[in-house]
Amino acid sequence: MASFAHPEKVLRHIFHHRRLQTIEPGVLTVSCYANFYPVCYKTKRGAIVGLDVDIMKAFCKLTGLKLKLIEKEMFDGIWFDPVYEISDVAIGGIGITKNRTAPGMSWSIPYFYVDRTLVYNKRNPIRKIPDDISGPIRATEGSTGLYDAAKWEQMMEVLEPGKTDEEDIQDLLQSASA
Repeated sequence: MASFAHPEKVLRHIFHHRRLQTIEPGVLTVSCYANFYPVCYKTKRGAIVGLDVDIMKAFCKLTGLKLKLIEKEMFDGIWFDPVYEISDVAIGGIGITKNRTAPGMSWSIPYFYVDRTLVYNKRNPIRKIPDDISGPIRATEGSTGLYDAAKWEQMMEVLEPGKTDEEDIQDLLQSASA
């Protein structure tokens, strides 16, 4: 019998005796939104990495599956890919909400929580959203920030893809001082 002190042994035991059904036999196909550091993002060389990717790699190693990542350009709706059998799993910092839940969908236990962040001028604070937003909303393509900007009919600017958070902050500071 497998020991509960070693979860990797329990997983190996379970998958040794039970075949995991995937869209492509022997392959775990994963839809990923790779623009959400540190959960799932692209390095400067274009490799898809992050906490979610590490979890998928570890799962595949323990179960003997090969990992196949399908990069999605847009975040919105990625959570439906497993329901439509586009992939076995969807990753990329997806929080559970009422609008993101449908029959046939299963969620993992959340392991990472994100609070929305606004960067703004202290001399002109935002106290009520969206009423107090006077300038453009700057966000990454496909992000909920741009979705919010469109919903609130605010001006929006798309941050250049593939940059780090530090580079984005420097760009925002430079545009604010220009």
